[in-house]
Parts: sequence; structure tokens; C-alpha cells
Amino acid sequence: MLRFFSIGMLLASCVAASAQPIVYVNANAPRGGTGASWGTAYSDLEYALVYARTHPGVQIWVAEGTYTPGQGSTARTSTFLLPSGVSIIGGFAGRERTLDEREPAMHRTILSGDVGRDDWLDASNYMNNAKSVVTVLDAAANTVLRDLTITAGYGPDGAGVRIARSAVDFVGCEIKGNRGAREIFEPGRGGAGVSIGPGAGVTMRRCRFVGNSAALSAPAFGTGNIAGDGGAILCDASSLLLDACFFAENRAGPSAELSCISGLPLRGIPGGNGGALCLSNNASASVTNCVFEANRSGIGGVPQCCARGCDYNIGGLGAAIHIGPACVAIISHSTFAGNPTRSEVPDAVITGFNSSCSIEGSIIW
Repeated sequence: MLRFFSIGMLLASCVAASAQPIVYVNANAPRGGTGASWGTAYSDLEYALVYARTHPGVQIWVAEGTYTPGQGSTARTSTFLLPSGVSIIGGFAGRERTLDEREPAMHRTILSGDVGRDDWLDASNYMNNAKSVVTVLDAAANTVLRDLTITAGYGPDGAGVRIARSAVDFVGCEIKGNRGAREIFEPGRGGAGVSIGPGAGVTMRRCRFVGNSAALSAPAFGTGNIAGDGGAILCDASSLLLDACFFAENRAGPSAELSCISGLPLRGIPGGNGGALCLSNNASASVTNCVFEANRSGIGGVPQCCARGCDYNIGGLGAAIHIGPACVAIISHSTFAGNPTRSEVPDAVITGFNSSCSIEGSIIW
């Protein structure tokens, strides 16, 4: 009897130690919930994030529906600020008792930057959207985004997700339709889908990046921000692991039109580099079992004539991936299909400059 009791106590102790507290969110729940169960779920993801800031290690289970940051505010600075060590998990119908009961493909959880709630009226209304839908700053390990769709951000740096000095894991997420913005007094970097760095370590498994486009450059040097690098992801002074991810129709920032100065054509800033992924400032990336399809670097400006001549701004490099100086990329068992290259520059599907790259068991066509 004593032996049975001891084993039972040990088993109970192990189960208790492995369990994480859970907070529930359902967009269709009535206001005033406590988040303690599906029946008393929070109606707004922001309430759960506030709770999580004082309860490290919590899992936030989010039912299907669309959630915007800011608790109803239309401010473009509104963002879902993810606390350290917290997991946001989507794909619930709103009745599950375990993660295995979910069907994420059937029950999409959407985090949207459409704080004005007017994108459905006209697709061109995105200019009043949130600058970053999700923000992760100074987060430690075990910070997770899982089975979420992140979309409709519009900003100069990480319109979908902005990460700095953090360790973050993405699993089964879709990051799509985020746009880079060229804004006065806010020089853009890029990474319309996800901007990583500096000082971050990010893993992404089974994620999709579709239709993200980085910002347009300024007309001439000294007149505004550069073209955005990395249509889907910009990884700057950080490390990135991509496993079984899919990239399609992402675009680095295009070059602006030529400027005329005293009748002379003046070339400005070229288009952005890395249609899907750009590495910069000693960044490193491991890319395994991924597919890159129909991504493109930033296009050059339209040829323009001034009073004393004609010229055009050139496009960017790396239709799929660009590896910047002192950066390292290891690519294995991946497929690159139909990523168009620029003709006015020495472009390729994968480009690098003073960098290191190894490619193994991959198809490029």
C-alpha cells in the first residue's frame, strides 16, 4: 500500500508540474468574462494579454474569429504586445478540452491590423491599419504563436509581426497580406510579414507567408526611407530557423520613380532585396524543407525623362532570398519555383554579398 501511494503521489506531482494555466478567449463571448473557461471566456484578446503579463507561462486559447488590437481603438499604434513566456494558440471552435481536439483549418483565428474595420468596404482602406499587428519585445524562451493568421498590418517595420531581443516560436501560422509603409520621420527597414531583430532567435515551423509586400523607397537619397528589404521576413542581427514553411507572392519594396534635379535625371534608392527573405548585419538562417514560389525582389522605377536626359532607378536583388554582408544561410531540401529575377541588375533567385551560403538537396527552377 505504501509503495502504491508513493508512485501515485509521484505521478500526480509530475502531471501538476507539466500543466500550464489556460486563459480562454472567444470573440462571440459576452463582455465581462473572466477567461477561466470557454463559458466565461474573454471577448477580447487584449484582456487575456493583460492577465498574462502578471501570470508568466500562461497559455491563451483563442477561438475562431477576427481580433484587432487596441480594445476598439482606431489608433495605428495599436498592437498585440506578447508578454514573455506566453503562448497564444488559435484554431479552437470554443468547446475543446485539449489541444488535440482542435481543427485549426476549420476554425481560423485571425489577428488583423484592420483597426478601422473598413477593409471589407474597399481593399484600398489599408492605409489606416495598425503599424504592427503583433509586437514581441524582450521575451524569453517559451514564447509561442501557434495556428494563427496574422494579416492586414501596414507599417514601416514588421507590419505583421515585429520582434526584437526575443526568443519566439511560430508553429502553423499564416502571415499574409501585410504591407510596408513609407512614412515621414519613420525610416522603414522592411520585413512586411515579420521583422526580426536585433538580438532575436526565432523558429518557424509549418508556417505560410503569402502576399506580403515591403515599402516603396524614397524618390532620391536623403529624401526619405529606403526600399523595404524582405517582403515576407527581414532577419537583422538575429538567428532564424525555417522548417517546412511556404512562401508565395511576397515582394520586397520597389524603387520610387526617378527625380529630376536641374533638368538632370537623378537616380535614387534601388528597390529592396529579398522577395521572401533578407538577412542583414551578421544574421544567420537555416532553411529546411521549404518552398519558395513567385516571390520577387523590389522592381526598378519606371524609366523617366528629364529636360537633360533619361534614366531609371534600379531594382533589388534576390528574388527569393538575399544574404547580406557577414550573414550565413544554410539551405537544404527546399524548392524554388518561378521566382522572377531582375534584368537591370545582376540578380538571381538567391543572392549574396560578402556572405556565406550552402545549398544542399534543393531544386531551383
